[in-house]
Amino acid sequence: MTQPNKDLKPEKAKIATLGFVYEPASWLSVSADYWFIYRNNEIVAPDYRRMEDIISMSRSPITDSDRANLAQLAAMCADPASGVSCPANLPGYSAGNVASVVGQYKNRGKTLIDGFDIDARSRFSLGDWGNLNIGLAATIANRNRFYMDAENGWYYGDVVGYYNNPRLRATLNADWTYKQVTT
Repeated sequence: MTQPNKDLKPEKAKIATLGFVYEPASWLSVSADYWFIYRNNEIVAPDYRRMEDIISMSRSPITDSDRANLAQLAAMCADPASGVSCPANLPGYSAGNVASVVGQYKNRGKTLIDGFDIDARSRFSLGDWGNLNIGLAATIANRNRFYMDAENGWYYGDVVGYYNNPRLRATLNADWTYKQVTT
């Protein structure tokens, strides 16, 4: 279960961009932008693999049904006619089954991401053959860092180039328009 958290603070972000567009000719335009995003007090869901994210854990007591299941397993393993391979030590219960796990959304960490966007577009007239447009758009990532908390610091460091975060993403496109048809 995920409970509300009265101590939850809103996320805050600082975002900045700076860019320009250059058109040296009527058939060519080039633009470049630098972008920067810094988020603080990020709200994260509980990670039930981390004990510190779990407020309490309650267990159901071991029932007669649990004991009967263990006895049936032991009997099956003891019977050579069952054809079952069993480990030397059979599993057992030290406490009952988990009945509930409770967590809360919390503020943890910061994210710092920045990079560049570059875009170039050209337009050519092919006379009686129509028009040809060619474009290239690219994003070049500079930093992608996640600060987990004061104890863990910058978690994973800079992940640009790793973990599905490529340094360069680019798209090249071309379209040709002839009369009523564009391809």
